[in-house]
Amino acid sequence: MKIQWRGFLMSLLFAFSNVVYLNLLWILFSLLGLGIFGVAPASIAVMKCYSDFSINGDYISVKQFFDFYKQNFKKANKLQIGFTLFIMLLLVSARILVVLMNVTGFIPFLYLFLIIILLILNLISLQTFEWYPAMKGFDRFKLAMFLLFRYPFRYLPVLFTLYFCYGLLSMKATFVLLAGISLPIAFISFLHRQVWAKFQADFPEFGMSK
Repeated sequence: MKIQWRGFLMSLLFAFSNVVYLNLLWILFSLLGLGIFGVAPASIAVMKCYSDFSINGDYISVKQFFDFYKQNFKKANKLQIGFTLFIMLLLVSARILVVLMNVTGFIPFLYLFLIIILLILNLISLQTFEWYPAMKGFDRFKLAMFLLFRYPFRYLPVLFTLYFCYGLLSMKATFVLLAGISLPIAFISFLHRQVWAKFQADFPEFGMSK
């Protein structure tokens, strides 16, 4: 029994240390892309690392992480810039309505709902780089839309994960340095892969492969 507990604790320690390690790589390579251009490819690289993760494996090398980062740099940024512009436009519009025009009631909640939908679509779209790296940006967006509205209840945990992480960051900003990005990516990637498995079972003729 002690040996089993020791093995479990060692596996748990390895998994947590791997999360911290990937978080540091995410921060490093996001800064390498000057933040704006580094976040999307770094996030995709972390997702790819989690897809290949094995509890009996080893830490991914910095070179492998950089290869994932470099492979998706241009396409990921084209996609991310589009999402960022739309989200910023909605945020600015919402602020004008609420602060300057004193609009209350249903409209501010509608803006909030649209922003949340775009954030989830953004995450799904980035995850699709793991499944179909050659797909064009607009087709990737359409696939993300289809997955979200085909399986909306399966994506509810993504919303809860984002809210939970926001709460943690509000309490302790240093959580970002420890595991504040890679940990939610791990959970969200796992949820995405569950949806993807369901999608492949429902639509085997779609014919997508890694």
